[in-house]
Amino acid sequence: MSSAVSVFEQRATIEALLLIKDNPGCSKTMIMSMDPKRGNTVYKRINDLIKVGLVEYDKRDVNWTQMRLYLTPAGQEVAVLFERIVSIMEKLPNDEPAVES
Repeated sequence: MSSAVSVFEQRATIEALLLIKDNPGCSKTMIMSMDPKRGNTVYKRINDLIKVGLVEYDKRDVNWTQMRLYLTPAGQEVAVLFERIVSIMEKLPNDEPAVES
């Protein structure tokens, strides 16, 4: 599995991606403050998303705490797909017993 795909095996990656989608131009500090308990984890995931090319930042920003974050076109496409998956999963019945394998 490529590192670009394996980044989604990490906790809070999808959350970070969707937060940036819903708040284009937000800073890492803003994203971290949205979930103080998981802020450090989300911060790490943002860096991972930048490395794999799903998130970019305004290169004119000097201070890392004020970097404005945006989804790349690929990041936007992935975020939309995750939102579709969530929408489908929310429609499934929750009262079904777990299937044993």
